[in-house]
Amino acid sequence: MKRNVVVTALAAVISVLLPVLIVSGFAGLGERVGRRDAGPVSVVTVHPHEEILEVAEKQGRLTVFLAGTIDMGAGEDWQSRADSLFRALPCGKFMLFNPRQKEWDPSRQGEMEYQVNWELGHMEEADCIIMNFLPGSSSPVTLLELGLHARGGKLLVVCPEEFYRYDNVRITCGRYGVEMFASLEDAVRHVSHRIRGKED
Repeated sequence: MKRNVVVTALAAVISVLLPVLIVSGFAGLGERVGRRDAGPVSVVTVHPHEEILEVAEKQGRLTVFLAGTIDMGAGEDWQSRADSLFRALPCGKFMLFNPRQKEWDPSRQGEMEYQVNWELGHMEEADCIIMNFLPGSSSPVTLLELGLHARGGKLLVVCPEEFYRYDNVRITCGRYGVEMFASLEDAVRHVSHRIRGKED
């Protein structure tokens, strides 16, 4: 008899608590998803193979392509720093196109062609391109991309004097009116000022 009472009581408790736990779990999930857009600045970063995220989140955002030194994944992950700099801005809605893949496998069938076309297409599509040359790297692909977009009017170049082709970059940028910046921070700040100028 006592056992039946205990079982009945447990069943009653479970029937009351279970819906509460489920609802609170979904509420927590919503809070975690929404946290990305909390506050006056909103940043969504898209990598290759994230087309669904890009389509869902793109509308109303300034798109910025993070071009520059990667060295087949071996170079400094400056793109993550750029991401943090955008998230620290006081306002603005941005979508960052980051070509760096966490699981880059150039031996995968069709991957190289996909990656190159993803980069070319997103650079053409982006509202602006931040191009960052790192010292100690040859960055041949980035130099190629500089040539492709020097006349496009949306290129912002970060290139230290220590870069082995600094003079080539400087002269090319000067000829085609491309703005150069001393640091990644300065380039991101310039994008922010451009946004605020449009809003004013």
